[in-house]
Amino acid sequence: MSAVVLHSLGRLLRDHDYYEFEELSEHDIQELAGHGIVEAWYWYGYGCYSGTGELIGKMADGKWAIMCLGHCSCYGPCNDAPDSLHDSLDAIVAYAFAERTDRLQPLIDLARSQGAE
Repeated sequence: MSAVVLHSLGRLLRDHDYYEFEELSEHDIQELAGHGIVEAWYWYGYGCYSGTGELIGKMADGKWAIMCLGHCSCYGPCNDAPDSLHDSLDAIVAYAFAERTDRLQPLIDLARSQGAE
């Protein structure tokens, strides 16, 4: 399995600060690689046996994936397959409903600031 290039937002979003910010684990990174993600931008928090967060990922085929990193104690943040696939960052914004766009926009801005598209 190839390595996944990770870019963390480095903080939780407002209204999610009842969790502790956390980096993704090596196991989580292996899960992302297994889903075909080669580069990812994310924020993630863990607390009280559950987690919250969002991830946008660039797939090996050039598509963009969205993953909700929320989970209960039975699973980790990257166990589920991507929620949806898109052709561009603009397509993610057009697809996501307002609340989710607020959760994804900081990641889209970070990705764009690093030259991703």
